[in-house]
Amino acid sequence: MNITSILLVVVLSAITINTKANYINGKFDGERQQFYDYTCGISVMSLILKKHYGIEKSEIELIALTGIKPEYSFSDLVILAKKFSIETRGVKLSTDQLKNINHPTILFINRLGKKHFVIYNGMNDGWVQLYDPAWGYLNYTLAQFESYWLYDKVRGRALIFSKEIKISLEENKILYKKLHAVTTQQLLFNKKYLLG
Repeated sequence: MNITSILLVVVLSAITINTKANYINGKFDGERQQFYDYTCGISVMSLILKKHYGIEKSEIELIALTGIKPEYSFSDLVILAKKFSIETRGVKLSTDQLKNINHPTILFINRLGKKHFVIYNGMNDGWVQLYDPAWGYLNYTLAQFESYWLYDKVRGRALIFSKEIKISLEENKILYKKLHAVTTQQLLFNKKYLLG
């Protein structure tokens, strides 16, 4: 292997590492990724406390308040909120009712057999935006979202916080999803994009 080949490998490795770091940073947009399996509820609680109540608490600090468990429930999150004098309400909502929520809200979803807590960011033009502590900001079509969230085909579970806020999609993130979906579709089914 000559010096040119070695330099090329080093440069390409650096580009790959930087691209991955930029992708992950973009997905989380400066928010923390959950640290442990089964702490998604604790992680989203940490983010809501920080973002909407100005309370900086790490996952570790919140786990210390609730105790170590194999998984956490809405009840655990309600108890945590009360420790900070924050009122919450666990409810079952339709998608139409969710559209009208103007409070920080944690949703319980079941995506492909994996039960998970996420933060509801908003709904617009057939798209739903969530913050997932394991995957970052995600955009789903309304049909996709409903298949994950609605547990009886009519209502989904939500934990709504008492503080009123403006709920709205981050359009720049939803636009990226739309463009990505079109590009993926074209790559898979349009012959002009195939290699060869």
